[in-house]
Amino acid sequence: MTKTPRLRRNDAVMIAHLQQAWERAGFEGLDPYLAVERERKIFETVLACDPTPQGRYADWLSRWRRRSWPLHGMRGPVGSDHPIDLAQALAEFEAVRHQLRSECRDVNTCMTASDLKAAATELDEAGIRARRRHEKASAMLETEFLHDDGVWRLIRLKGRQAAVWWGKGTRWCTSSTVNPQHYLSYAAKGDLLVLETPMGRFQLATATGEFCDAADAPVDMETTLRNAPTALRRILSSL
Repeated sequence: MTKTPRLRRNDAVMIAHLQQAWERAGFEGLDPYLAVERERKIFETVLACDPTPQGRYADWLSRWRRRSWPLHGMRGPVGSDHPIDLAQALAEFEAVRHQLRSECRDVNTCMTASDLKAAATELDEAGIRARRRHEKASAMLETEFLHDDGVWRLIRLKGRQAAVWWGKGTRWCTSSTVNPQHYLSYAAKGDLLVLETPMGRFQLATATGEFCDAADAPVDMETTLRNAPTALRRILSSL
């Protein structure tokens, strides 16, 4: 049976990696046969972190693994990162690799999972536009327009992506991209609504009655709605 390109590439990298392991075992005074067999099993786990079918990151993973040898020895930790974290970071990097700024596309400039995650944020202009389109599309799937007359809009947030999108530029904790618990806590109690008006954007937590402006400062809802369309006021009074 013909091997896939990934298997052929991984086999070649594995052979080269185990040759290095043999030499390192001698340097550390270990039984080379036992050390190489142990390293083979470890490196198989490490290679599984590669998200690509062609084994694009096999060489990089070999270098990542070997960097731990001088620090901890062959019998020490697998590497500077947990394999789960490393796999996630490589997947994030690979997903946007072609959208990164040219100087950030070379994985060899990265040494750790943190480096990979940082590089994956360095999008070029086309990548930034593509990410914004994706974020907007995800948010719209979780958005329900209760009222929209082109001037006044009342929006029900049906998910965290919508909360993040409609909260851009505000200080609402529910729009945090770091801590989802704020949104989840409010959403578990009742609807979260966003009101867009000629005076600005506001958020209403229906369960608690909190009505805040974009600076997250409490404001009087009746004053804000003084010139609102009757249809919009009826919707709010029915909630």
